[in-house]
Amino acid sequence: MISDWSGAALEYSFGLNKPVIFLDLPKKINNPKYKEIDVVPLEVSIREEIGVIVSIDDLTPSLIKSLTYIKVDPSKYIFNIGKSDFYGVKYILNLADDLCYKKGN
Repeated sequence: MISDWSGAALEYSFGLNKPVIFLDLPKKINNPKYKEIDVVPLEVSIREEIGVIVSIDDLTPSLIKSLTYIKVDPSKYIFNIGKSDFYGVKYILNLADDLCYKKGN
């Protein structure tokens, strides 16, 4: 995948365990006050772990062919890999039980 700052690149990389080529383009800024929040977004901090950042001029077929894997273990960022359906259902059932208990049913 070739991307700019899209969060879809994370889904692609973690979902398929494949690297992403990030084009070195200006950030998409939807919140001009973002610097007031002292947090680096995951989409910014993880780019070099799941791929490479290149200028448009450096994008070549050989670079694309050379990328074969991501440099990070997805479980560092994704919980319950391969078991999310079980834990999701368990959470929903516990929530339903709690709501029924509070209502006296």
